[in-house]
Amino acid sequence: MNTFYSKSRNIRSFSLILILTLCISAILSGCGKPSEPAPSGTASGSAVNNMSNQQLFVQSYLNLLCKQDFQGYANACGFNVSEVESAYPDLLDNVIDIFLTYELNDSATEKFREELKEIFNHCKYEVKEQTENEDGSCSVNVEVQKLAVFKDALSAANKDYDKWVKKQPKDADEEKLTEKFIDYVIAHCKEELESPKYKDPKTITIILTPSPENPDVYNYDSKDLGNLQAALVDFGAWDKDVEDEKVS
Repeated sequence: MNTFYSKSRNIRSFSLILILTLCISAILSGCGKPSEPAPSGTASGSAVNNMSNQQLFVQSYLNLLCKQDFQGYANACGFNVSEVESAYPDLLDNVIDIFLTYELNDSATEKFREELKEIFNHCKYEVKEQTENEDGSCSVNVEVQKLAVFKDALSAANKDYDKWVKKQPKDADEEKLTEKFIDYVIAHCKEELESPKYKDPKTITIILTPSPENPDVYNYDSKDLGNLQAALVDFGAWDKDVEDEKVS
């Protein structure tokens, strides 16, 4: 198995780390005017300023992540499209930091970031109609079919890497070794995406609750968006890869 450096994942809580955090925090923590970013954990602005638009917030979030629909998210949340577009690479870098179990150099990060665009573009999701709950909160259900791409790609990449690394010097640069492995992973992800495989549909519920301080602002549990993102792709295969490495 791989001999290069991997991140420790033993105690990390998905409920705490799955939500993405961008350098422009308001873009991912919620919708609001660019000059007045919404507080972390809230969603406000044109997309979510009344109960009829909660569905739009969830739809635009997913379309931004998976379809690179910068204009749609900008329109929904009251941002300039240039702001959303410039922040998008940071969104993907946070995915890499959260889910991948290996420390990547800048070159490997850039290559994997580009591959993530293709992977997310193959995701299947359908945002259902929202429902208003008795407590005044709003529930938006999203039906997701998880894209199974990493499990087989990692397995094949490990085999290729193990053959290749035997020919490398013992003092080979660790970052270069990791980057070579990522190259193999990307190559096999591309193969998997030629005939993508999906798991059975699963429903993820996003709940938005009116803020007691401002009825035009809706609070959401960041865990909900994190669960939604994790349900799109089999990122858990990266943790399994590290587990296999430990017992090999």
